[in-house]
Amino acid sequence: MIRAFLWLLIVAPSLAANPAVQGQLCIGRDAESFRSDEAECRVIEDSNTPIAAPEPRLFVFVSADKKIAVFGRLEPDSNFGEASSGSVRVTLRIDSVSRTSPRNAELILKTPGKPLQWRWTLSKEIMESLQEIRLPPSQYEATITAPHHEPLELKIDARVKTDLVLGRLRLRPLPIVAGKVIDRATRAPIAGALITADSGKAIGVRSRSPSHTVVTVRARSYFLRRGPIAYCHQSSWTRAAGCTSR
Repeated sequence: MIRAFLWLLIVAPSLAANPAVQGQLCIGRDAESFRSDEAECRVIEDSNTPIAAPEPRLFVFVSADKKIAVFGRLEPDSNFGEASSGSVRVTLRIDSVSRTSPRNAELILKTPGKPLQWRWTLSKEIMESLQEIRLPPSQYEATITAPHHEPLELKIDARVKTDLVLGRLRLRPLPIVAGKVIDRATRAPIAGALITADSGKAIGVRSRSPSHTVVTVRARSYFLRRGPIAYCHQSSWTRAAGCTSR
């Protein structure tokens, strides 16, 4: 028992210093925020390779097999192994209730206090392969978003020294509203009608029941017509207040 305990003490630091050494390292523009669309990416094959960063930078590393993603902060004249040492392993799988994985999903991680924020874009290939993320010890507010899906929000306490298991995180697709805009008098379809929310953006619906979104229909030579849409559950809609199910 004593020998096994000593062996764990000896081996654990090397695992922390070498999480996954072959893959793509993407470095953000500053020390407090990371965005995939602004990051500079490079392939690395050795965790001890020096990274020339003049100032602290947030980063995301994705292993070559896309099973592991490491989040952290690089200090000047440090290497990936140093920046990722002490990270907490969080196992998870992200998918959708629908049959196909959504494209261009995004994982947003925020820390409390003086906030650090990562906005990491997950390709369809990464979503289908990802099995774990590794985080610097801290508390996190996590949000997973994807086009045409409800946002998924959760909290992660990575201050513990043990692995965390989040299990399967399933995104729920938003209901699809199909139909056409017609002239009330002639019943003829109106070409080029635009349906917007009050904000002018695409309609957003929360999963809480019921929530109402006011839709404005715009078309040339026609008055604006507004009406509430009540959302109760997936694919449950009505044009009046209250909820119906089907």
